Amino acid sequence: MLNDDHQPFLIRGYRTLDREAVRKLCCDTGFLGEPIDPVYEDRELFAALLASVGGIAQGLQSTG
Repeated sequence: MLNDDHQPFLIRGYRTLDREAVRKLCCDTGFLGEPIDPVYEDRELFAALLASVGGIAQGLQSTG
């Protein structure tokens, strides 16, 4: 059902300041949309692996 009161989305490029929020989002949703904690205890490692596979940690890191 559509909501007529929706706000438009603004999609922008990745910025270095986004790094921590992206890593948190990876860990908060990385297990079928749920937090990874029950199946993967190292959030830092998981975020690093997921972010580098997605190109965030490498290809976009120089974006300011």
